[in-house]
Amino acid sequence: MTISTTTVSQSYSGNGSTTAFTFPFPINSTSEIKVIERSATGAETVKSVGTGSANYAIVDNGASGGTVTMVTAPAAGTTLVLIRDTSLTQESDYVENDPFAAETHEDALDKLQMQIQEVQEEVDRSMKISRTNTMTSTEFTNSATDRASKVLAFDSSGELSVTQELGSFKGGSATTTTAAYVIRDIVKGTTTAQLNNIYICIQASPIGTALTNTSFWTLIVDAVSAATSATTATTKASEAATSATNAAASLDSFDDRYLGAKSSDPSADNDGDGLATGAIYFKTDGTGFKVYNGSAWKDIRPTDAQQTAIDTVAGANSNISALAASAVITDMALLATTDVIADMALLATSDVISDMNALAVSDVISDINTLATSDIVSDLNTLATSDIVSDINTLATSDIVSDLNTLATSDIVADINTLATSDIVTDLNLLATSDFVSDLNALSTSTNVTNMANLNASGVITNIANLNGSGVVANIATVAGAVSNVNTTAGAIANVNSVASNIASVNNFGEVYRIASSAPSSSLTAGDLYFNTSTNVLNVYGASGWQNAGSSVNGTSQRYHYDISGTPTAVTGNDAAGNTLAYDAGFIDVFLNGVRMSTADVTVTSGDTVTFASALANGDEVDIVAYGTFAVAAINADNLNSGSVPAARFGAGTIPLTALNIDAGTDIGAAIVDADLFIVDDGAGGTNRKTTAARLKTYIGSFNADAAQVFNESGNDVDTRIESSGNANMLFVDGGDDDVRIGTATTFGNNDAGLKVKGGITIGDFTADSAANNLMFVKSRNTTVGSQTIVSDDDEIGRIAFKADDGDDTSYNNNVAAIFAQIDGTPGTNDTPGRLIFETTPDGARVGTEKMRITSAGRVGVGTNDPDMLLDVTGAIAAGAGTDEDLQQWNIGSDNVKAKMTYLDASANRGFAIGTSSQHDFFLRTDNNIGLKVDINGAVTKPLQPAVLAYSSSAQNDIATGVVKINLDAEIYDVNGDFNTGTYTFTAPVTGKYMVSGQIGMTDVDTAFQWIYMLLTTSNRIYYMDLIDPRIEISSDGTHTWTGSALVDMDANDTLYLATRSSAHGAAQNNITSASATAPETFMSVYLAC
Repeated sequence: MTISTTTVSQSYSGNGSTTAFTFPFPINSTSEIKVIERSATGAETVKSVGTGSANYAIVDNGASGGTVTMVTAPAAGTTLVLIRDTSLTQESDYVENDPFAAETHEDALDKLQMQIQEVQEEVDRSMKISRTNTMTSTEFTNSATDRASKVLAFDSSGELSVTQELGSFKGGSATTTTAAYVIRDIVKGTTTAQLNNIYICIQASPIGTALTNTSFWTLIVDAVSAATSATTATTKASEAATSATNAAASLDSFDDRYLGAKSSDPSADNDGDGLATGAIYFKTDGTGFKVYNGSAWKDIRPTDAQQTAIDTVAGANSNISALAASAVITDMALLATTDVIADMALLATSDVISDMNALAVSDVISDINTLATSDIVSDLNTLATSDIVSDINTLATSDIVSDLNTLATSDIVADINTLATSDIVTDLNLLATSDFVSDLNALSTSTNVTNMANLNASGVITNIANLNGSGVVANIATVAGAVSNVNTTAGAIANVNSVASNIASVNNFGEVYRIASSAPSSSLTAGDLYFNTSTNVLNVYGASGWQNAGSSVNGTSQRYHYDISGTPTAVTGNDAAGNTLAYDAGFIDVFLNGVRMSTADVTVTSGDTVTFASALANGDEVDIVAYGTFAVAAINADNLNSGSVPAARFGAGTIPLTALNIDAGTDIGAAIVDADLFIVDDGAGGTNRKTTAARLKTYIGSFNADAAQVFNESGNDVDTRIESSGNANMLFVDGGDDDVRIGTATTFGNNDAGLKVKGGITIGDFTADSAANNLMFVKSRNTTVGSQTIVSDDDEIGRIAFKADDGDDTSYNNNVAAIFAQIDGTPGTNDTPGRLIFETTPDGARVGTEKMRITSAGRVGVGTNDPDMLLDVTGAIAAGAGTDEDLQQWNIGSDNVKAKMTYLDASANRGFAIGTSSQHDFFLRTDNNIGLKVDINGAVTKPLQPAVLAYSSSAQNDIATGVVKINLDAEIYDVNGDFNTGTYTFTAPVTGKYMVSGQIGMTDVDTAFQWIYMLLTTSNRIYYMDLIDPRIEISSDGTHTWTGSALVDMDANDTLYLATRSSAHGAAQNNITSASATAPETFMSVYLAC
């Protein structure tokens, strides 16, 4: 046949029901397919043909493959592999000059191809080096002893090598070692600076070497730092809790200060407590913000009437600017006395104003200046009698004033001085009416006189003229009615001047903060604010337009309470008080019967529903606190000093750590990358600076402190763990149970073990020396590590215990088996005799019993704890699957005692035995027949080995042309009766290789024919031997003897006979000779060689 596929194996996954599995490749026989079942745990079992539950049947369909049918369907999780396993034999035997056997030749080629495919399949599953790589040698030069317990590796040249094993744990060590160590020894620090640190020796370390000497030791577990970090973490956790408390208090305080939007003045804060002075709320009727002054609510912005007045003042902006001159300010300061204000009030009548207008000419002013001398003032004082004033009033007509102007020359003044005699004064008394006197008295103060002098400037006169408008007079009247406010303003004149100098910024505020019923759309800058009077919501303008600056939850929190009826899994809608549930995801606390739920207990993402992981119970109480969030507008660098917030904005120039709360921040949502930034305090005065994650990684990665690192140094039972990519508890140190666990945080087994490992343990060593890996158990009777007290006989040094879960004992303290070592004898210096004991636990028990031991003398005892020879077995040794197969009488003794191992079936009437006879012959016997015997001299005999010698006892004349069977009708010996003298045929009793020899004696050979030879013919082959040409090879007397031998392969029941074959020849020729048993001439011998 042809081999059309390269497939040599087929894999299937078990499902617990399928039993038939096909294989798509040809096989030579059903014995050349291997069926392997791999369990879910990786255990492999090679199945065999049979009818048992673990067996299978096979059907061979030729070139297309066949089918394997399992008696028991492979379970789910198992893998079934069908693989061809062709025997590595060559069964084709070619005889020289024999006709070409094409089928036999093709079978041999098919078998070779199958073998090559199977070798390729094994090579494909092997580790190989690529064709472009080189390796000088793929053979080990190390001896078996050097390779023992080592790890396969590659040396520095890439060649195969073996490495040393991992060093052993040597216990505790002080800071300076008190013993010598070798490479890879492991110690644990015992002094405070290195307490519980784990170090590994990297170079042979002499006594007195410090563990901190990095030339000899490398720190692999920094327990000191871990303990310090744990303490720091506890402190930081406490500080965080304090910060959270302070933040909550600050939040509550803010809630008491800003009460939100209200339709009317509230009488209590949001907690129902009394109002605090300075509290603020927004009134939704358009009034705007209001502040509580301790007794009543006051508008923060002007009333409508006040706003109108402000608008009026704003319309006189140019006049205000004129008044803002330093000279005018000075004059106003002079005027801002109560007396002057009172006088101004008297002057602020239309008549007086009219008179002032009449006086406000340059000539009159000049005359007044002329009069403003001390003498004239003195004279005026003299005139300031009521009578004289009355007379002056009489004179104060336009005509008289005109006349007075005429008189106001230096000459006339001189004359007036002349008039200032008592006589003339008498005449002037006529002028002293009450009105004139009153007026003169009002004017006769030094301050007024000075002020009048100051008013004699043309600029002032001009301003006074400007004030003569009726609108200005009305405003002056208004100001006069609020003289206290004017006085207050005069007291803060510096601030007034500052406002005047920054009037552009004041006007800009109207664009930065606005109040409207819809969003403004013009003159917008990032950071602008407006209050929406329709929705009562404050908005901020940013890159994405106007956005809500507040929270979906009014104030800072909203509380809800639900009384549960039935067994729902979620709460939503109105609570017991009629409040509809609403919250911002991530800002909510849920309490069930007073216990706060974690994120594993509830799902809070929708904003209006809280879903519980487990159904609620009837009567449960659910309380929910929804916290408000406040989106702070981004600060526009255009409005800041050089793009940063001035330190003055933060009180003392710093932000207290207690004021920061990062718990509610948005998680980064991805792994930290090198470019991410962190804030650090540079340690030089508390300056905060930024750094990248890459720099932090470098700093942490380079951590290799010479000083020991202690975890949990204060003994606070703080656990320590190290995570891997797939296990959160890759290394776990239990601070309370004194346990170190690998792969799990949960303890198991008894509490005596200090190390618990979930999963397998691999101990490897990769060095180029001959040292071996160690799993070491050390025992001393001294309770102090490092001190010494000798052990005693029967002390247990170490135990490997196998325990199992019986479904009840949570400590897993049920023994399955154990191997342990004990002191076996009296120990001493350089003398520690030991024994190994093997225990297993019988069915129905949980405590193991001893099954085997190896003593310090090297004796092995099975069933006895006191073996007195190298192997001492007490009791029967059972073999096979049933009670019918017991090996009995297994006894080993001295040379003069027989030793025998016997197998007997149930009836004890047949079987086999291996032993010695009384003459010390060794024998192998079956069914009471000795099959193999070695005598005392070493001679080996096989009394039952198939052996035959048959011969021809009578002549066989006139041999025909072609193949003729030789009549071997007599036997010299036939051990097992395998030769039939009637059919001249040997039948193979067993499959094997048989050594066959034959001889044919012939007379009267016809020398005329061309060829003749001897044949050995089996059931499946013909062996051609001793071909001759009678024309040239036959002696003159016509006799010849043919001989030959071959090692013939035969299956059980195959047949074999001796024959001859010749070409055509004459009649009455070619006769087979006969002979006696003592001198046979034509014969065949057969012997089972192997």
